[in-house]
Amino acid sequence: RRIGLERQRHRAGGIGTERQYPRSVAAARCARMQFLQALVQFRIPFKGGLLAYLAGTVIYVMATTSLGLLASTLTRSQVAAIAGTAIATMIPAIQYSGVIDPVSSLHGLGKLIGSVYPTTHYLTISRGTFANALNFGDLLGAFWPLLLAVPVLTLLSWLLLKKQEA
Repeated sequence: RRIGLERQRHRAGGIGTERQYPRSVAAARCARMQFLQALVQFRIPFKGGLLAYLAGTVIYVMATTSLGLLASTLTRSQVAAIAGTAIATMIPAIQYSGVIDPVSSLHGLGKLIGSVYPTTHYLTISRGTFANALNFGDLLGAFWPLLLAVPVLTLLSWLLLKKQEA
């Protein structure tokens, strides 16, 4: 019986990551368009390391799709997963990641959420490369939490995945 559950988890985990790939590609395309829009339409100068920015964007996209994968394992329907993910990601992203107030000025639970939430670290990478001419070496502290978020969220999704009927 345990072997059957492990096989089911392996199959379901494979399907989940297979579903994650096209969403990651689509999100990366959107990020590319936003980058070009910032440069061309809004004429925002890019001062930092392009490779650092692109790597941060790809890792952030993988982290956010992993968060969506986690939401889909916790809900019964795709509609609930989409709605839940929208609410559960937008509120922390706006309130606790440094968009409105710096994370360093937050206290208690807000500071904890801000310090572990992927958007916080991507904002540091994005702002650092666009406005402050920072490169990989300057932004390593923001890359590590993003790199850690992807396998942690994916593993958590896999562990919480309920056994599905064949």
